[in-house]
Amino acid sequence: MWDRWPGRASRSRTSAYRRRKPGRALLVLAVLLIAAAVVWVRAIGHAKDVNALTRCPASSDGQETPLPYSALDTVTPAPPNEVRVTVLNGSNQRGLATEVSAQLTDLGFGPGAAPADDPLYPQGNLQCMGQIRFGPDGAAAARTLSLLVPCTQLVRDDRAGAMVDLSVGTNFSALTPSSAAHTILDQLTAWSKAHPATQSGNDVAPHITIAPSLLAAAHTATC
Repeated sequence: MWDRWPGRASRSRTSAYRRRKPGRALLVLAVLLIAAAVVWVRAIGHAKDVNALTRCPASSDGQETPLPYSALDTVTPAPPNEVRVTVLNGSNQRGLATEVSAQLTDLGFGPGAAPADDPLYPQGNLQCMGQIRFGPDGAAAARTLSLLVPCTQLVRDDRAGAMVDLSVGTNFSALTPSSAAHTILDQLTAWSKAHPATQSGNDVAPHITIAPSLLAAAHTATC
């Protein structure tokens, strides 16, 4: 029958195709929405997991403010030679602060105060990877340090200046920066050498450009 009315057959097939086309589009849209939801849920879950894994016990002082793991993600890191770090030992592992301080110096970081036991955890009971402590002016410096030790907890206090403390805890074994962190340090150091007249501190941060993917790679770790 269709051979006798070819035009009618063509219109029928076109009409059927048009009826099927919206269904396919809706199916594709549904798949995309489900995929986006899965990614979003995983991202939220990962953030919660990392915050839990990097959390340290509160000190008896109680003057510090723990921050979320992602608190410095939008802060541009400062060149290592502009960062003054004091390493404190919050564990019972003898000589750990001195060892880490020497490693940071080798990586180009500026000297802070002499390594010492952590006065906030005098019993060596900082039961976590460690803490990076900084004041209002030390965000860029803390950001740089956090790229080397991404599983440490960020803690803000009311100190003046841009100097930061790195307190190593009972879960800390060694300073082992990732390849992405080394690359960032190299880029920051090269920038600093190319701009020797620039003052230290947060004023330098907006002028430095580091690829977001590189920053993300350096600050992503299995804690």
